[in-house]
Amino acid sequence: MRARHVIRVLLATAVLIGALWWVLSGVNLSLTFSIIGQSDVIIILLCVPIILLSHVVRASRWRTMLTESSQSFSLGTAYNAVMIGYAANTIVPRSGEVIRPWVFAKRSGISVSTSLASVIVERLLDVLTLLLGIGLVLLFEGAQLSAAIPSLSTDVITYGMGLPALVLAVIVAIVAFTDAGQRVVTQLLRPLGPRVTTKIVSVLDGLHRGTSILRRPSLWLRAIVETILLWSLYILPLYILLQAIPFQPELHTTFLDAAVMLVIISVGVTIAPTPGALGIYQGFAQAALVRIHGVDDSSALAFGVLAWVVNYGVALLAGGLSAFLEMRNGLSWSDVRESSTS
Repeated sequence: MRARHVIRVLLATAVLIGALWWVLSGVNLSLTFSIIGQSDVIIILLCVPIILLSHVVRASRWRTMLTESSQSFSLGTAYNAVMIGYAANTIVPRSGEVIRPWVFAKRSGISVSTSLASVIVERLLDVLTLLLGIGLVLLFEGAQLSAAIPSLSTDVITYGMGLPALVLAVIVAIVAFTDAGQRVVTQLLRPLGPRVTTKIVSVLDGLHRGTSILRRPSLWLRAIVETILLWSLYILPLYILLQAIPFQPELHTTFLDAAVMLVIISVGVTIAPTPGALGIYQGFAQAALVRIHGVDDSSALAFGVLAWVVNYGVALLAGGLSAFLEMRNGLSWSDVRESSTS
């Protein structure tokens, strides 16, 4: 096993152990499981089609970002790649960000560099949307956010999330709007011969095509509408699940409360990834309910566990089905392993 893989596994394991200790400390687990058992199953099941629809919308938005590519592909191909990536993330944090574009490239005929660049643009859009969400919550519900995440200071937002997003945005802009990177690389690699230079330039050209949506303002509105719909479909299951838990006393929450919850959970998952966000997802959901709404630890953890099981369970099962379908079409397990270790 490569050293970087060992380090990544050890780091993820350490974060996971710390997150589970944080979540379970002082919690009555028997009471938590009792509350889960009393939850409304019908209401919980209503979340499943909504979550699946959110993944379809993400696949549709990804397709929008690749409208300018030279290859045509179905929404189903994009959806299967998205779900395989999500399933991979439940096992190895962030691995899906590599596996998804690689699988998609193999199935659609688009170059890996083009597919990967489109995913980078998509993730950048997600980070910017999250930063906008944090800004809105700070503006209108700042006390709630500070109560749930006391350590979330302006410096953390600026240097921990904003600055990396800015650097990535600058790099993407250079790739999308200029040929400066291609010129520099061509000059630097010229001593290695035309074969190496040609290959690298081809990769850069693929990256340029993968960011084509940034040069097509006519597609921006469509991508923005799909982004708004996507995040709304992320909020809705949380709102529904809040109605399924038998909180004592009864908890009255709004769609806005669920939106604040999503921002809090998203911050946690972004800054401290673990396999399937295990521990982190439950912990930040628990913190939001305890510190904002005064819910007891056990009931709050019951919600966090249910929300995690529904969201990540759907991703894992749907991702497994997508992988099965794609393997019937020629994708092999060795292909997926190769993409995850490349």
